[in-house]
Amino acid sequence: MEDITNRFKGYNDEQISIALQSEFSISNTSNTFSRDDSKSLTSSTISCPESPYTIVSDYRNDYFKDDDALSLYEKVKNGNTEAMFKLAVCFWKGKHVKKSQKHAIIWFRKAAMAGHPEAQFNLALCYYDGKKGLEKNEKRALYWFSKAAKNRNVNAQYLLGVIYDVKKNEELAMKWYQKAAEQGHVSAQFYLGLCFHTCSKKNIKKAIYWYKKAAEQNDARAQYLLGTCYNDGNGVPVNKEEAFKYYSLAAENGNTDAQFNLGLSYARGCGISSNPALAVKWYKEASKKGHISACVNLGICYEHGCGVDRDMNEAIKWYRKAADAGNSIAQFNLALCYENGNNVEKDYKQAFYWYEKAAKQNELEAQFNLASCYAFGKGTEVNYEKSIEWYRAAASNGCYRSQFNLGIYYLKGISVIKDYSHAVFWFRKSACQGFAIAQFYLALCYLKGKGVEADKNKALEWFKKANEQKYKSAKIYIEQLEAAKNKQWFKYLKYSLKSKYNQKYKNEIIIQQQ
Repeated sequence: MEDITNRFKGYNDEQISIALQSEFSISNTSNTFSRDDSKSLTSSTISCPESPYTIVSDYRNDYFKDDDALSLYEKVKNGNTEAMFKLAVCFWKGKHVKKSQKHAIIWFRKAAMAGHPEAQFNLALCYYDGKKGLEKNEKRALYWFSKAAKNRNVNAQYLLGVIYDVKKNEELAMKWYQKAAEQGHVSAQFYLGLCFHTCSKKNIKKAIYWYKKAAEQNDARAQYLLGTCYNDGNGVPVNKEEAFKYYSLAAENGNTDAQFNLGLSYARGCGISSNPALAVKWYKEASKKGHISACVNLGICYEHGCGVDRDMNEAIKWYRKAADAGNSIAQFNLALCYENGNNVEKDYKQAFYWYEKAAKQNELEAQFNLASCYAFGKGTEVNYEKSIEWYRAAASNGCYRSQFNLGIYYLKGISVIKDYSHAVFWFRKSACQGFAIAQFYLALCYLKGKGVEADKNKALEWFKKANEQKYKSAKIYIEQLEAAKNKQWFKYLKYSLKSKYNQKYKNEIIIQQQ
């Protein structure tokens, strides 16, 4: 068979070449969802590794069954645009002719100029990538994408949506997503739903409509987001069973967020009967792909023997993996293991290290424990100023134990000026959250008039609250106050009766005198 490559001598390989096949070989499924999936343009994929495109590499041999190079070339001479495009494909794949990307580009351009939609789309990709010789030219890429899109090339319509989405042009992005979505493009359906879900033209009902369209085509991201909508009652009535159904579909399709949420559903018995073992199974699936919260939950399951045999070595392994990735809960739990010597040698310095990591991420209990490390010199030198700093941080975030400890610092003047009113302020904060010892100290302040006007009735009220929580010292004060109260009442009663008797006797004398 004739190799017609020789007929095109003189073209500059460095000027005309393209990266299409490897950079734009697309898979039909996506395992994870992120709004940022469409936000970074890298190579000609334009951050859309989920979309099935009609690319040169997708043409099967039977596409050429009625053609050979010579017959195609004859048709090309007669102006047949389909033959031009087929010839471009031949050069790209090396079918009938010697493989040549530069000649493929030539015939893509000729077919595109003659109005062939797929040629226009492929030429647009060439200009957009500009990676192997063909100069990158975004304006020309947009021009040819637009030409192809107006000729109903669904992939061009979708990619225009992505490009305008990246450029923050909601109107044009949604316009082209919708055109592609109406032709059944699954990723366009998903992203159109996402636009209606999150953009300024928010319409959750339309979002759900397009999510369902994409979900019907097995889009894992759409299935996952439908699950969250049913779980949270976002645009639809709360339906935990439907949420579980969509989480299951998405999880089976490899969506890591769905796998984690499915694990949570089994752990909590949400939409399905509780099954800790299946919870562990799905946490493991999600953790394989680096889902950090799944790693944390696996650690918790192994630590407490929930759905799996208790194994502190495994628990620490998963905590450490999540802690190294910056998860504050894992950092706190790992610190506890080191502080308590839980299947590891006690190491207060390591405990302090991980408490500090977690505390800086506003993990409440870590802030309290870090403050305590500074207060008692655990893993670090005693530093009351640092202790106060972290107690205050935790107290401001609502930690009742930190609020109480701050109250003690002000009551006793530890590294701060003694201030009873500040002590009362923090005791009250903690006491109102039900902390028994804070209730007891607040009662003492009322009893002794420290930082607040003395009030035995209020003191008795707070002592009783502490006593209800079995704080033993409160009972003694209650008995003393009630005894004193009863003694005063007895004196008042005796005086009152005596006064009434004297008045009656006096009246009787007056009557007698009359």
